[in-house]
Amino acid sequence: MNGVGRGRIARLNTDGTLDAGFDPGAGFHTPFSGSSVHIAIQSNGQVLVTGGFDAYDGIAIDKIVRLNTDGSIDPSFTGAPGGGFDAEEGGPLLLQPDGKIIMGRKRLNSDGSLDASFAPPISGWVIANALQPDGKIILAGGPEGGSAIFTRLLPDGSVDPSFDTGSGFTNNNWVRAVALQPDGRMVLAGEFSSYNGVSRNNIVRVNADGSLDTSFDPGDGFDLEVRSLVLQPDGRIIVAGNFNTYNGSNCKNIVRLYPDGSIDPSFDTGTGFEQTVYALALQADGNVVVGGEFISYNGTGRNRIARLLGGGVDCLGVPNGPALPGTACDDGLATTGNDVYGSDCVCSGLLLDCAGVPGGSAGPGTPCDDGDPGTGNDAYDANCLCAGLLIDCEGVAGGPALPGTACDDGNPSTTDDLYDATCVCVGTPPIGDCEGVPGGTALPGTPCNDCDPTTFNDIYDPNCVCSGVTIGGTAFQTAGLDPSFDPGTGFNDVAGHMALQPDGKVMLSGRFTAFNGTTKNHIARLNSNGSWMRPMLPVSVSQGSLPAASPCNRTAKWS
Repeated sequence: MNGVGRGRIARLNTDGTLDAGFDPGAGFHTPFSGSSVHIAIQSNGQVLVTGGFDAYDGIAIDKIVRLNTDGSIDPSFTGAPGGGFDAEEGGPLLLQPDGKIIMGRKRLNSDGSLDASFAPPISGWVIANALQPDGKIILAGGPEGGSAIFTRLLPDGSVDPSFDTGSGFTNNNWVRAVALQPDGRMVLAGEFSSYNGVSRNNIVRVNADGSLDTSFDPGDGFDLEVRSLVLQPDGRIIVAGNFNTYNGSNCKNIVRLYPDGSIDPSFDTGTGFEQTVYALALQADGNVVVGGEFISYNGTGRNRIARLLGGGVDCLGVPNGPALPGTACDDGLATTGNDVYGSDCVCSGLLLDCAGVPGGSAGPGTPCDDGDPGTGNDAYDANCLCAGLLIDCEGVAGGPALPGTACDDGNPSTTDDLYDATCVCVGTPPIGDCEGVPGGTALPGTPCNDCDPTTFNDIYDPNCVCSGVTIGGTAFQTAGLDPSFDPGTGFNDVAGHMALQPDGKVMLSGRFTAFNGTTKNHIARLNSNGSWMRPMLPVSVSQGSLPAASPCNRTAKWS
């Protein structure tokens, strides 16, 4: 480094100069020139290193070692010498809060010994990983004769069944970088062309449940592979690797994206790096340290390491501000919701539907419920008011059978049938009784006089028609004696005049002075069965003076 020997590991000061206080001696020996080395800094400053090496500073070390802050080997890390890991078991490091260490597909105890309880059922090369706050573990990488690795494990190493990636990545794809957002979504990058059947060229954002996050739209994505990415606190994403363009725009091996996947033009990399970028690290001040095989950046010589200023202004012009494309804003319109800044920093929202849902489907003319049980076919009108059609008396929404309209109450004796206010069909009954007398007693089923001398037991039928039973089926002159009419011993002298009352009773007058042994001076009223009616006030009447009875006005006079 800068002319000083450093065997594949070095520590730099914040100004980029070599930190002589960290001396690795001969450093790492790697049997293969392409072997990668991964680093993790523990809270006490010690450095964990894993990769395809077999020695450190001349001491045999198998793929993992812990170094003290001065660069010397930590002998308390018992997993260091003779660890016996297979070639594919080296990999990126994750430090758990309990001190355990995720290394590729293995987990080590804090002293470096193998945690045999952790045995995830996966194969292939783990190249990238992330640790969620809940202890779940994201592993990603490349195939071992199959598709790319991308899975989430429970803290015990078993597969998380709630994480569903669908068809995931296709065969021979590689995921080389993972970044976990605070909201649980994750950005993945590498060498792939689709995710779960949807085109995504070398970068994708996935929801916390494993489904595709369609709000992150990379368009055509990267033309070639991505090697590294970091998330800024404001949600912007710095992406680096071995590419020339992103979504058709030139960006040589490094670019910064807004949270919605569009390019951040305030991060101007010029001609960028002329060779591949393999590593990115975000400093607390927002600046970015970049490592790779490049020798220049934007025309300025930088041998394989550089630091870029990570500043920029947000959509409100605030340096490093949070108002970025894809973040919430207020477009000032009461008719929209879910307002966000677009890639052009214009704030706009989705139109609120009639139910107040941004971008919802409850538009004018669509079904709704106005809460009124007396209406049906409810729908939003042009003003988003939910209203239905009045249900008529026959249960038809918008039907004509309303209170006050004609109906049929099923009673033939009523007229002008109408629905009342409670939708009961009611007709107008006949005025008065069967003889037209208001409140009268001449009702269907009561006695009457049909004015036919050949009938008896006359009564009003349900239609107020008075009719009787024909006596013997013939006229009087051929009829036999009616046994139901029993006058007893009858009158003691002539009964010369009579009249029939509508109720079937018989008024008689004549020369008699007794009926059936009871004194009756010239006038009497008999029941319809021939028995004597109760006494009447005496009247003075002569033969022929009794008025005819209604309704027939017929009299019978004995000769």
